[in-house]
Amino acid sequence: MFDKERCRALLRLILLGAALGLPQLGRADDEKKEPDKDNKEAAAAAPAPAPTPAPQEEKPTFKVKPYGRVELDVIYNNRGTNPLDPRQFNGYATAAGPERRSSSTFNPRFSTFGLAADLNKGDQKLHATVEFDFYSTDSANLITPRLRLAYVEYAKKKTRLTFGMDWLPVAQLLPDILDFSIMGYTGNLWQRIPQITVRQEIGEHVEVLGTVFRFERGFTLQPGPRNSFDDPVKAPYAGGRIAYQKWGRDGKGMVAFSAAGRSFKHPIGNVSVGSNLFAGEWVVPIAPSLRWSGKVAHGQALGDEFFRFGQALNGNKAIHTSSGWTQLGYYGIRRTSLSAGWGNDDPDNKDLIGISNNSLNYRRNQRVFVNTVYDLFESLKVGFEYQFLRTNWTNGDLFRGHQVMGTIFVGF
Repeated sequence: MFDKERCRALLRLILLGAALGLPQLGRADDEKKEPDKDNKEAAAAAPAPAPTPAPQEEKPTFKVKPYGRVELDVIYNNRGTNPLDPRQFNGYATAAGPERRSSSTFNPRFSTFGLAADLNKGDQKLHATVEFDFYSTDSANLITPRLRLAYVEYAKKKTRLTFGMDWLPVAQLLPDILDFSIMGYTGNLWQRIPQITVRQEIGEHVEVLGTVFRFERGFTLQPGPRNSFDDPVKAPYAGGRIAYQKWGRDGKGMVAFSAAGRSFKHPIGNVSVGSNLFAGEWVVPIAPSLRWSGKVAHGQALGDEFFRFGQALNGNKAIHTSSGWTQLGYYGIRRTSLSAGWGNDDPDNKDLIGISNNSLNYRRNQRVFVNTVYDLFESLKVGFEYQFLRTNWTNGDLFRGHQVMGTIFVGF
């Protein structure tokens, strides 16, 4: 009995405790759930977050910068170096004329003035340049401005499109010569010419380009009086160039190969004439501050577009030619540069049969030059250059000439 009574009493206590604890547990559960309910109600009452504003379009930046150079060249030679227009001294560099007549000039014509405009927006860039020098003369023999450059370049990432009048895009390397002719007629093919050119960089070192270029008209091929409405050369040159560059010391190394060509009907005999060019260029960093550079080229009917006026054709037949130049440049002396080079223009003698003169057409024309430029003060520089010219003319004459030049110029 005792055990039964004790069991009954224990059972009653358990039942009583359970009865008393259930409401408390329910209230505890309600208290746990209540905050969640409050949070939901608060969240529903809170205002919705403002939408993320759309990114604003980047505004382009635009600037225009004037630039230029004021220059005076003092030139002396012991034989006329420019038989076509001696007053200009503008580049027909040959040992000309049978008379040993010396000449000199104070020449300010290489002064230039230009405007450069840049518009940048994101990864796109637009650049425009217009530039003048003063290598022109009016009927009163006054020095007048002449258009030198006028082009627009659009760039996006590693692609560039150039249209307008710019430097010749093929065979484009230039020597460090002070003379305005830039080794024209003695091995260097160059020009500033209207063109449409596309350049594409591939990786860090390779650049390829495709181009079409020509002068505005081809009047120089017209026999007799020129007719503005009868241009015999209607096709531009089409060409390309591939370069491996930005290698060697200070990234100055470069090797490149170019090719260009066109064909047209010559007004004499209405025969088809082809013109083509193949050229190689290089800059090799030999040692710190010492670089070897040069260009070699071969082609036919290479005339106005390559600064070889009057050298392209014999009647209606193309003249083949081989040309080139080489140079050593040293830039290790503080504020001073030194350069020395040799150039050679060598037409095929078989293509010159029937031409005989000592003022325009040569069998071979060579030049040696040495110069130095010293940075006198800020952008004020002075320079000196000596040139030796040796010309074998188509009439059999062989002449030699010496020219010295001092220059002072300031860039801004």
